This record gives sequence, structure tokens and C-alpha cells, in this order.
Amino acid sequence: MEKIENKLITTYMCPDLDGVASAIAYAEYLNENGIKSFASIFGQPTVEARYVMDYLKVEISDKVIPFAEITLVDASTKFGLPKIIELYKVTEIIDHRKNTNLEYFSNLNNTQIELVGAAATLICEKFASSNTKISKNTAILLHQAIISNTLNLKANTTTEKDKQALVYLKSKVKIPEELTHSMFLAKSEMSGAKLAENIRGDIARAEFGAHSFLIGQLEMIGVAELVQSRKPEIIEILEEERVKYKMGHSFISLIDLETGKNTLICTEKVVQNMLENILHLRFDNNVATLNSLIMRKEITPLLREYLLSNK
Repeated sequence: MEKIENKLITTYMCPDLDGVASAIAYAEYLNENGIKSFASIFGQPTVEARYVMDYLKVEISDKVIPFAEITLVDASTKFGLPKIIELYKVTEIIDHRKNTNLEYFSNLNNTQIELVGAAATLICEKFASSNTKISKNTAILLHQAIISNTLNLKANTTTEKDKQALVYLKSKVKIPEELTHSMFLAKSEMSGAKLAENIRGDIARAEFGAHSFLIGQLEMIGVAELVQSRKPEIIEILEEERVKYKMGHSFISLIDLETGKNTLICTEKVVQNMLENILHLRFDNNVATLNSLIMRKEITPLLREYLLSNK
């Protein structure tokens, strides 16, 4: 029988642009270096990811061929993984989050967790450090993923490594000048059913002891107008998702890419109290505003620390 050597590169279900770009790019990197690999994603990618993929005419399938190992990119917990993922087959993880659940993966032999702005930055570094050939579309995908994840370098999570990665990618290909603005506009389109699609397309789950959270995040232009006109609908969608995933609590963070502010919506007084203590803000009629940018990946570890210290 022929030995199966293929490696599956994938990420969370319904991935964002960082997950999509990282999977495609890492599979390309491995193949260029003689390791048989293929990228697959599962579930509908986010609106932003689909926009950039369509712009570049890039396709990625959910089909798989026989594989022996799995690399997870932009993912390091068991929550939200595709059903096809057998945890014991995961031998490599590349991620940029502080909160991980590596204990679920018994056969890891290569783990890279670095607190940079995007997993795409870590994949880019591999191309750069080894002088591995990178295709035009892959370079643009990585560039836009870093731009998206760092909120165009405005996020607190942005590092020098992210900035250096962008410089490297621009040295390899010409980045379309209009792409970043049009990408941000595309993810800001919330009319009709697109609001629910965007919220459902970017939710995360986290468990801290007895507490479980479903946390939504939207990055867009025009947050204040959206909250004023459609707050009840946002709350309803979030509650439907909380029940669906059997989470104990829920809230959503809306990041305004133009004003540089965060708006949080939460209906539970206990969670409002947690967020008020952690982020030093105040809720009024289930809404709180922070005059700075903070990503969900920054809020989640703060929640964990708060709950651990207030048992």
C-alpha cells in the first residue's frame, strides 16, 4: 500500500482573511520546499475574505485528499475546528493568540505561537527567511490579511514584525492601491440580511472554567449609525448564536475603522460588570463605547485573568 504523506493545511470553520491567506500561503511554502501539502477551508469564509478572493480570482476548496498530518494556521484551540479534524493528527500549529488549548493536541511536534498582529505575518517570515519563491496572489493575500488583522496597522496588537512583513511583500509584488479601501468598504456593508451574515461569520467561543462566552466582532465604517438603527437586531442575532452554540454568555465588539473607537453591546449585567472592570468603561442601555481600539483577541485573555482572580 502506498504511504500517505500529504499534509492538510487548514484553520477554523468559516475563516477570516487571515485564516484563508495563511492556509493558502503555508501550503504553497511547503510545496515549494518539497513537502506535499494542500490547503482546504471549511464553511463560508467571511465577507472580507470572499471579497479579496474574488478580487484576485483565488479559489480554495473544502475537498480533501488522503492526508497523514494536519497543520493548523491561525488556530490553536479545539473550538470552531472543522469536524474532519481529528485532533491526534494535528502535528503543527502556527498562531498568534495568547489564549491557546494546546493540551488537546497530543501529537504536536512543531508549535509556533507569537503575539504578532496576524498569523499571515508568521507565514510571510518563512518565505522571507528561506528566500522561498512566492506567487503574486499569495503575496497580496498575505499583505491584505496583515492589513485587516492590524486594522491597517492601528491595532494595539501591531508589531514591528507585521510592519516588516508588509515591506517584504511590497518588495515582491505591486499591491493594488485601491484594494485596502474597497476591502474595508465591502466588510462595512450591513444592509438587510448582510448584518446577520457578518455577525455569524465572525464569532469566537471561549471557555474559562464554569464560564463560557460567545464573542462577536465587526470591523467596519459607520458603527454609530448601525447601533442606532439596528441594535435590537444585533442583540437578537447574538442571542440566537449563543443558544445555538450552547454558550453561557455573549457580547459583541464593533470596531469603527474610521473613528478608531470600539462599541460593545451586551445585555447581561454580570458580563457588563466584567467588561466595565476590565476595560474601564460604562454601559448605558446595554451599550458602551471605548475611545480607542481593542481587538477581541485582546479582550479574551483579560476576561480569563479577571475570572481567575475573582473565583
